[in-house]
Amino acid sequence: VTFDLVGRSNLINRSGAQLIGVPPTGAIDMAGLLNKRYELGRLVGQALSDESYVQDLDIPEDETAEIKVPLRISTFPLLETSGRRIGVITLIKDITEVVSLERELRTAERLTSLGTLSAGIAHEIKNPLSAIDLNLRLLESEVLENVHDGDTKEYFRILREEIGRLNAIVDNVLRFSRPSSAPGGPVDVAGILQRTVDLLAHTCRERAISVDVRIEADSCVLWGDASGLQQAFLNILLNAIQSMHEAGSIRVSLDISGGDGPDRSCELTVQDSGCGIHARDIERIFDPFFTNKSGGTGLGLSIVHRIVSDHKGTVQVSSAPGKGTRFVVRLPMAAQEVLS
Repeated sequence: VTFDLVGRSNLINRSGAQLIGVPPTGAIDMAGLLNKRYELGRLVGQALSDESYVQDLDIPEDETAEIKVPLRISTFPLLETSGRRIGVITLIKDITEVVSLERELRTAERLTSLGTLSAGIAHEIKNPLSAIDLNLRLLESEVLENVHDGDTKEYFRILREEIGRLNAIVDNVLRFSRPSSAPGGPVDVAGILQRTVDLLAHTCRERAISVDVRIEADSCVLWGDASGLQQAFLNILLNAIQSMHEAGSIRVSLDISGGDGPDRSCELTVQDSGCGIHARDIERIFDPFFTNKSGGTGLGLSIVHRIVSDHKGTVQVSSAPGKGTRFVVRLPMAAQEVLS
């Protein structure tokens, strides 16, 4: 986009017009630009008034803009052949994919380092925990031979229950920290998804949650670990269920994206009507031990991210408080020659 010295655009291409939110044949002045994209307008105004230019400056999504995408901005002086300045050239680039890749990289780095640390801690805890469990059972059998009151039995029951909970947490930590070791094979994603939904049918009925499942793909087969993928789908659906404190709905769909090309993928979408997630928490939901749920371990979605990454896939989340949450998981499909 080029602006003259009074701040009115005199040349704008189709992509620039779309990102700003004006017709391709239209024009925009500084007041309009500040109204549509304030930070972009401020940078152009700064270049016009102070001759202060920027190069590859990233600005975050603008919630007030028509197209909510992060931008990379560069401004340069627009000069005549004589060298006289007659305006400002502004380069605007949509960096949604760059930001997404950077976020994935940061998440992967955090998960790798935390996974190594968590595995060491879990192994250190597992051995003494097993010893405590064994000795508790021996003690219980001795004590209850001579003591028959209900309170003592209840104390032992609580201790066993809490040791079981600790064991479950440690097992989750180990599951998160180690890559999948299960042998790969052809996986019918639609079949796994339907079985996972069936597993949770009773829970959903009890909580008055309706589940709408739409499987649009006739054949969605990939090469991977069926057990691991079922665990990932289960964790996503449990997250959706737990986000609703009263009756609600979950929409689940499975389709194929990418046409017939090399990017052909199984695409699973899970949309719930739950409480939603604050924007400040979106980037942290895959971090181990991060949770806003009372009694949660913060490992469910970390395990999802690990399993999906092991299958060379991606998982994306969009959400807003009070408007529910949408998970989109994309898993590369196996080539026909691999399946054969």
